[in-house]
Amino acid sequence: MEPNQEDMNKGTPAREESAGDAAASQSESRTAASHSYSVRRMAMRVVVVYLVVSALWILISDQVLVALVSDLKLLGKIAMVKGWAFVGVTAALLFFLLRRETRHWVAERQAREKAEAVTQESEQRFRQLFDLAPLPIAYFKMTGVAVSFNRRFTQELGYTHEDLPTLEHWLLRVHPDENERREAVARWDAAVQCALKNKTDIAPEEFNIRCKNGETRTYLISGSFLSDGILSTLVDISARKHTEEQLRFQEAILRETGEIAKVGGWQFNTATGVGRWTDQVARIHDLDPTDPISKDMGLSHYKGESRTRIEAAIKAAIEQGTVYDLVLELTTAKGRHKWVRAIGHPIVENGKIIRLHGSFQDITELRCAEDSLRESADRFRQMAENIDEIFWLTSVHDHRILYINPAYERIWGSSCESLYAKPETWADAIHPDDRARVLAAAEARKIGDGYTENYRILRPDKQVRWILVRVFPVHDSMGQSYRMVGIATDITERRKLEEQFRNAQKMEALGTLAGGIAHDFNNIIGAIMGYTELAKMDSPQPAVQSCHNEILSACGRAGDLVRQILAFSKQREQQRRPLQLWQTVAEATRLLRAVLPATVDFQIELDRASPTVLADPTQIHQVVMNLCTNAQHAMASKVGKLSVSVKTFQADEPFIKMHEGASPGRYACLTVSDSGHGMEQNVIDRIFEPFFTTKAPGVGTGLGLSVVHGIVQGHDGVITVESKLGEGTTFRVYFPENDKAADEEPTKIDWIAQGHGQRILVVDDEEALARMVGKALTKLGFKPETINDPVAALAKFRLAPENYDLIITDLTMPHMTGLEFAASALSAKPQIKTLLMTGFADNLTEKELAAAGIVEVLRKPITLNDLGRAIERILKQEPAATA
Repeated sequence: MEPNQEDMNKGTPAREESAGDAAASQSESRTAASHSYSVRRMAMRVVVVYLVVSALWILISDQVLVALVSDLKLLGKIAMVKGWAFVGVTAALLFFLLRRETRHWVAERQAREKAEAVTQESEQRFRQLFDLAPLPIAYFKMTGVAVSFNRRFTQELGYTHEDLPTLEHWLLRVHPDENERREAVARWDAAVQCALKNKTDIAPEEFNIRCKNGETRTYLISGSFLSDGILSTLVDISARKHTEEQLRFQEAILRETGEIAKVGGWQFNTATGVGRWTDQVARIHDLDPTDPISKDMGLSHYKGESRTRIEAAIKAAIEQGTVYDLVLELTTAKGRHKWVRAIGHPIVENGKIIRLHGSFQDITELRCAEDSLRESADRFRQMAENIDEIFWLTSVHDHRILYINPAYERIWGSSCESLYAKPETWADAIHPDDRARVLAAAEARKIGDGYTENYRILRPDKQVRWILVRVFPVHDSMGQSYRMVGIATDITERRKLEEQFRNAQKMEALGTLAGGIAHDFNNIIGAIMGYTELAKMDSPQPAVQSCHNEILSACGRAGDLVRQILAFSKQREQQRRPLQLWQTVAEATRLLRAVLPATVDFQIELDRASPTVLADPTQIHQVVMNLCTNAQHAMASKVGKLSVSVKTFQADEPFIKMHEGASPGRYACLTVSDSGHGMEQNVIDRIFEPFFTTKAPGVGTGLGLSVVHGIVQGHDGVITVESKLGEGTTFRVYFPENDKAADEEPTKIDWIAQGHGQRILVVDDEEALARMVGKALTKLGFKPETINDPVAALAKFRLAPENYDLIITDLTMPHMTGLEFAASALSAKPQIKTLLMTGFADNLTEKELAAAGIVEVLRKPITLNDLGRAIERILKQEPAATA
């Protein structure tokens, strides 16, 4: 910050007064020293004269007296008189000498005081001039010590002598950047050396100086050599530098603008034809800017119609003062063809046109761009008229339809002419349930950045179509929207696919949950069935046996329910094999004939040439039974028709696009159709959800169709449903073709369990199930040991592996899976065999089972008979089977 007046009164004058006092003190010291020296000199001269005179007097007078007077008494008197005479003479002599020397000393002192007064007055004037100088001045000694700064220096730069006591402080404060400081020192030293060499003042050098307030200014610094230092003068050229930079910037902008716009200026004398033009005009003509030009030389670059038009325009401008603005074609000096825009204005002086001047612009690229724009517009029109999406352009202010492509007629079902005539018919076609939302979004488009909406439309033929609309505003130069561009896409088929995908995700999530519940439920059912069978063996009374049978029957139904849940969740391992779908469906329909009421007309159509499929026959039975049972309930004991058919279906491209996971090829299509009450769309959207049912409470579980959906997906198939309220429902299930021949039904072999004290280690984290298995094995003649912690069981097995003949382990356990347990046990005893119990396959492969030493897998819930037969097969090393 610059110091105020009070600061200057308190700072700079004090500094100057201090300098004056020091000068005065130095002057007085010099005067006293000079006076002392004069007194000593005068005294020395007096002493010398006195000694000389005394010596001469004594020598001469004594010799004269001795020669003239022989009387000693008289000689004594004469000697006394001589002594007093000597005193008188020497006193007079001293008087005259002292007076003469005093006069001389006083004269010297007066002259010296007069000279000192003149010097002091000169120094005072110098200090005033130094302090009042209009430019900042700094005085540094050669040693780098700052002597003084004038008032203008402190006002402009803000620094005082206390801020910059030395040259080092100056450099650090005004050049804080190290690189800039190093460069400034080098330049100043070079200027000083040059001045010393040429015995001149230091030439001005330009430096950027940082003031005390943080502002950076540009100064020209010059210097003059004094006896013991350098007096530097600073000239602030910041404003001039800024002005020069602005001028250079404007010149560069004008030059660059001309080069970018390819425009320049020209003029010529109407009388002589001699003229001049800017460098840009010369470059447009492919000429050297230094070449002389004239009107005729400029016209020589035009031919044909362009030559005729420019000559006529120039003639009219000269004779009539007409301004012209022409687009012309010229040929440059290098033979290149260009399009230019020439503008000419006459200059009138004293009523006479003396010159023409104007601008000249190369518009070749603009002409090419216009041609390209026309071609682009043609291509756009062709594209817009042939794309599947609707494209339109509207005016924001009056909502007029400026353009709409023919796709509108195909999707909306109305003519483009009708929309041009009545733009409001667009809103009339929106579905009533979506209209308010869409119109609100359209109203907000004036202030927004466009919008995207999904909505339905009702075509004149009553079809409902889903539309995706994207609308974007077009802004003018002021940023205001004045056009709206829209694109509408028919997404009806995509919506169907998305709905199918959402249903698939919903089924997958619910299936995961159901699979977890079924796993725990399996263990509970297994424990109940096992303990019931044990109790049945211990209680031969008929009444008790009857109760046990009811419990086992209920557990069987619960097991069926668990199997349905596992089938729905895809966690039950499928026993898929190549089979003829029509044969499996024929077996299922034979069972249905006996249970269907007489009011149902049951029709079966089976194509024996339909493709072979890879399927689980039990699950196919389940699909047929569930679909037909639902169809029977839909007819509600009324007269109706139930049709079941198996036919060949060839998947085409539309079918593959509509159904995720479908692939091209042949399918065996199972169709189940009824003439029942049908379903509404909201019911169709939910029929595959678990536990969703439209039946009365207690009539159904709500799992039938969800299980069917899970089975179909597990077979890489596709299921579709079509239904109309009051007209019935049709389910179609598509199973992909398998190129292998159908297998024969395997022959079932029955074994009888018989134990002989073999030692079995049972590992299961479910205590109830483990205890039941232990008791069952004891009943069957084995010696079991049950442990609920797999880690503890493994540790005990490793201590004495020879104590066990067989391991029975659950698959899913905390801390360690059954597969990991079996593999660890196998490493301790390579001969040990393991029986694995699980509620689902968990995607285990035969290779993984063999590597862990697992020779058989039992599916929960298990019966004592299944358990005993499996153990007997393993101990006899007979072929394993999956129960």
